[in-house]
Amino acid sequence: MTEILPIVIQMVVIFAIFYFLIIRPQNKKRDNFQKKINNIKKGDKIITAGGIKGMVFEFQGKNNEIIILDIGSNIKINLMKNYIVSVIDSNSKEIISKNEN
Repeated sequence: MTEILPIVIQMVVIFAIFYFLIIRPQNKKRDNFQKKINNIKKGDKIITAGGIKGMVFEFQGKNNEIIILDIGSNIKINLMKNYIVSVIDSNSKEIISKNEN
C-alpha cells in the first residue's frame, strides 16, 4: 500500500494540472462563444467557416437556427448557426472567434 500511494498522488496532481491549465479555460471559452452565437441579432457581422463575411439580415426555422446573411450587393444566403466561426457585435465592434488561442 505504501508503494502505491506516491503514484496515486502523482496521478492526481497531474490530472489537476491538466484540468486547470487546459480543460477549464477551454470550457470557459467554448461557453462564451456559444453564448455569443445564441445572442446574435440583426445587424451583427459574422464570418462563416467557409470564409464568407456578411451581416445578419433575418432568422428562419425552429429556434432561429437558420440565418439569412447579407453578403453585399443585396445578395443573401442561408446559413446554419453551426457554421459561424466569428461574431462581430454591431455595437461594440468586438470580435469573438471560435478558434482563438
